[in-house]
Amino acid sequence: MRHPLYRVAVPFTDLTLDDLRTYRPDLPEPADLDAFWSTTIAEARAAGGGFDLSPADTPITELIVEDLCSRASAESRSARG
Repeated sequence: MRHPLYRVAVPFTDLTLDDLRTYRPDLPEPADLDAFWSTTIAEARAAGGGFDLSPADTPITELIVEDLCSRASAESRSARG
C-alpha cells in the first residue's frame, strides 16, 4: 500500500528539459523593489540575524521535518517552510 503523501501531482509542460533550464520569462520589476529589499535587509541586520528551528506539525513520519523561521522581521517570523 502506498503512503497517501506519495500521490503528488507533477506539472506538465510543453517545453523540453533543456528549454526549461534556459527559460527566462519577461517579468516587469515592481517600482518599489529596491526599497523593499533595502528595508528587508536593514530589518534583518537590526534583528541580529539568527533563526528558530522547531518540529513541524506534519503527518510525515519517515523523515525529521522542522520549521525554520528567521528572526529578521515580523513578517518572516510567521513564515514556515
